[in-house]
Amino acid sequence: AGDRPGAIAAIPDAFAGDHSVIGSVEAGRAKVQRFLDLGIDRAVLFPVVPDARDGVDRFVETMAAFA
Repeated sequence: AGDRPGAIAAIPDAFAGDHSVIGSVEAGRAKVQRFLDLGIDRAVLFPVVPDARDGVDRFVETMAAFA
């Protein structure tokens, strides 16, 4: 109905935690392994790099860590 703020507010915080990988590379690998253990064998990885100054390098490093 176009109520974007309402739609966002309706998503529980636990949903983000259950469906995303947040934290260090080690924590990320552990979370990805849990996904694999559940039978999830395809994913979309979209690293969000908070520091724009070295964002491209950190993006590439993060993608390489999960390759």
